[in-house]
Amino acid sequence: MGQYFQQPLPPPEEPRKPRGRRRPRRERRTSPVIYILAAIGFVTVCLVLYRYALVPLLVWLNGVIG
Repeated sequence: MGQYFQQPLPPPEEPRKPRGRRRPRRERRTSPVIYILAAIGFVTVCLVLYRYALVPLLVWLNGVIG
């Protein structure tokens, strides 16, 4: 009865060879322009949040409280 449950073992797989890079990866240098653009974007997002979120909230609170 045990012979019906035995299955043949699969052939052993060869270990994978590590894929080498064709050329070495060069080191990235970040330009200062990226930091300037990121700062401008951050300031813009802060101003937009202030304009469309905080100002109406303060106006509404002034109406409710005052």
